[in-house]
Amino acid sequence: MTIVPLKALAGVVPNVVGMTVDRAKARLKRLKLEVTISPGDAPGSARIVAQSPRAGRASAPGMGLTLAVKGG
Repeated sequence: MTIVPLKALAGVVPNVVGMTVDRAKARLKRLKLEVTISPGDAPGSARIVAQSPRAGRASAPGMGLTLAVKGG
């Protein structure tokens, strides 16, 4: 049996936990990833407390990420 690791098509999902919404969105936009913020009305100064999928997963342009925020 041969095991072939999956290669990332465009890289890997970065860790954005701890960043502000504005900073995280800018970083993910450069990677051409689609971002959903929860709650949707969070200000740009709110901090990311969780992300899905987790950092380190293979990514491709157009892939969606959900970011949970707290505060502002």
